[in-house]
Amino acid sequence: MYLLSLIPLIFSNPGVVKVFHGAYNDVLWLQRDFGIYVVNMFDTFQGAKLLSLKGCSLAFLLKEFCNVVPEKKYQTADWRARPLPKEMLAYAACDTHYLLEVFDRMNTRLTDLGHLKSPSEPHRFLHKVFDNSRRTCEELYAKPLLKSEGYWRIIDNNRLLLKKGEMSVLKGLLKWRDYVGRVEDESVQCVCPNEVLFALVRSLPVSVVC
Repeated sequence: MYLLSLIPLIFSNPGVVKVFHGAYNDVLWLQRDFGIYVVNMFDTFQGAKLLSLKGCSLAFLLKEFCNVVPEKKYQTADWRARPLPKEMLAYAACDTHYLLEVFDRMNTRLTDLGHLKSPSEPHRFLHKVFDNSRRTCEELYAKPLLKSEGYWRIIDNNRLLLKKGEMSVLKGLLKWRDYVGRVEDESVQCVCPNEVLFALVRSLPVSVVC
């Protein structure tokens, strides 16, 4: 328990660089689930964008900088399972094991780019990545509220064309999903994914088969 109590202190310590990849959701989830706020972070996704690499995914960076092809079998697995199988633990370890090496090599490339593009400011691009990563860290988690505009946002984001009566069904299902998620302290997408909700709206079943 003592070691766990140190984790928030490490993440908020500006003297320690934290290396993430595609950190936006991670930053919000750490706030939501553990009250952890990240300070002084380098996001390798931001570095890949600034270097204009052919790809920005972690898989691409591992191949580019470490010549490693990661196993992505468990990328969309249910990570709520306990205990986690050894294979999933190995996958999670591999996903972070090479990040520091990627950071070191990316740091070198960004500095080389700085010397080439701006000799008087060789660390210009490196600082830019840290600045972009800092903006991600400044995002604050806010518990989503199911308001009237939320219905339209879901419809717009998924390009739904609803017929008469289907909108009221969707509203009812979204309210039910939101309620169950809060009672069970579970993600609404785990309670019932959007795809299933849309299928129910389209089919309008009149009975339930268990």
